[in-house]
Amino acid sequence: MFSRVQRKNGKKNFLSPRLTYLFVFYSYKQNYNNETFIICVNLVLIFFVACRRQQSVSTPLNAAERILKDNPDSAFRIIQSIPYPDKLDKEDLVRWCLIAGKAADKLNTSLPPSYYFDHAYSWLIKYGITKDQVDIGLFLGALSSG
Repeated sequence: MFSRVQRKNGKKNFLSPRLTYLFVFYSYKQNYNNETFIICVNLVLIFFVACRRQQSVSTPLNAAERILKDNPDSAFRIIQSIPYPDKLDKEDLVRWCLIAGKAADKLNTSLPPSYYFDHAYSWLIKYGITKDQVDIGLFLGALSSG
């Protein structure tokens, strides 16, 4: 890292003279000012906020999974309350499809649109376990048969 250099007057400098020169030269060449610094900080903050994983969906999915066996109608209502399932990440979309399909099957109601199950199935083929692939495949078959 930065080496400490002893100056002639006895004070220690944290940057070597060459590093100090490079830093000053780079700052001069780049015309570093407060506006540039503020823009860079804002871009970094926007990046971290925009790339944050959507955590708010996990709680309703967990609740729906817990009550699916005993109260499929409540689980189905919870699933329907999640806005824009197609905007979920792939793992949450798979969970959403599995819960929605099982709840609809127990309630003898219609399944959600097939494109949700298509996206979930394509992800499951690459990364999922066989049981989930079979379940989603059965739901897709039920949707295609009518």
